Amino acid sequence: MVSLRHLWMYKIRRIAARVPKGYNVHNGCRFFQSTQLQKEGTKMYSTAKEMMTPQVQSIGPEESIQAATEVLAKYNISGLPVVDENRRVVGIISSSDIVKFSDQSHIVTLVGSSGWISPYTDIAAMTSMNKGFELLGKKMVKDIMTRKVITVPQTATADEVARLLARKNINRLPVTDEKGVLVGIITRTDLIAAMAGGA
Repeated sequence: MVSLRHLWMYKIRRIAARVPKGYNVHNGCRFFQSTQLQKEGTKMYSTAKEMMTPQVQSIGPEESIQAATEVLAKYNISGLPVVDENRRVVGIISSSDIVKFSDQSHIVTLVGSSGWISPYTDIAAMTSMNKGFELLGKKMVKDIMTRKVITVPQTATADEVARLLARKNINRLPVTDEKGVLVGIITRTDLIAAMAGGA
């Protein structure tokens, strides 16, 4: 009489014969070996240096807010590391910082869904808005930037990067060398790409 154990082992051997290369069989289940990805050439990221974007856009603290908005718009990004003359990170300015400042300075008025300012807008409001736009060219980045910046070294692991982005609820992490000099940036998008194997 054939035992249940023998039938089970026979089933596992049958499954193993049909398993594609790179998989293991355990108790009748198929498990993919991640190490096989590395052998077959799929790029796996493990450090901040491997995940980061090295061609990072930055701005100086003495630059105008208007200059910052132009860089953000030109490169379609939402944040800029602020660096000193030695490219050491001293702050960060985001589109949220600029929108908040614009609201407080009455630069952004209530407009229709078309994006056009109503012809019935009060003259006083228009004057206030014009003064607000002038402020963008006069106010400096250092006046509204976030000074307490969280950075990571190039040796930080992918787990450490993910943990910081999640726990601090931030969208980007400047990457610095041992001297604090900016060498790259990691965004949530970069992290997702790394998790997908560099796709």
